[in-house]
Amino acid sequence: MTRLVPILLVTVGIALVVGQVHAESEPGAIPLALIVLGLGAHAMMRARHRRIEGR
Repeated sequence: MTRLVPILLVTVGIALVVGQVHAESEPGAIPLALIVLGLGAHAMMRARHRRIEGR
């Protein structure tokens, strides 16, 4: 579950960016924010997992 949410955020963000670029020839702010949010969540979960394993 913890890996699924960031993957879904990035996937939906990429799909929306592609649709937005196709429709208006420019990416929107919300799809880009979803991608950044998904990548940030993935990085935080990875760092937290590494910190827990390192103990």
